[in-house]
Amino acid sequence: FALILLIFLFFNNYYSLSNHMFIGISLPIGLLWFFYQGRIIIFHFRSNPREILYIILYLCTSKIIPWYWFYIFMIESKL
Repeated sequence: FALILLIFLFFNNYYSLSNHMFIGISLPIGLLWFFYQGRIIIFHFRSNPREILYIILYLCTSKIIPWYWFYIFMIESKL
């Protein structure tokens, strides 16, 4: 999902797309990604309920931090 969104953001950056089209395409992609990631987390929490610390570390290191770095290097540099 991230690769599809990255390609779409690339096209949105270099070609002029309307805001409605951008939201119309990125919102379903984002919702699918959120649903998929939520299923992984819920399944892991049900199978290992005592390991909530590992779930938090998993979310921070492999899910949130890459998007944060993408924001810092790609979006923040253009502002």
